[in-house]
Amino acid sequence: MHDSWVIDSGAANNITNKMTNLYNFEGFSSPTQMSIVNGKHVSVKSEEKIKLLSNSTESSILYVPSFPFQLLLL
Repeated sequence: MHDSWVIDSGAANNITNKMTNLYNFEGFSSPTQMSIVNGKHVSVKSEEKIKLLSNSTESSILYVPSFPFQLLLL
């Protein structure tokens, strides 16, 4: 897993593979699946909030532990 972020203007969601980026983690009672660009499906454990630029700026992000990197929607 990588600590760096990949910026993608075509992404549908922000994605992180690190639980430490999230706050108030609750998780889904039943994980859901999402399809990624190579056609495979990955398990989404939760949709949470992340503070990006400052403590007052929040954005929604999907927590996908198996995702190979972190993805930031531009």
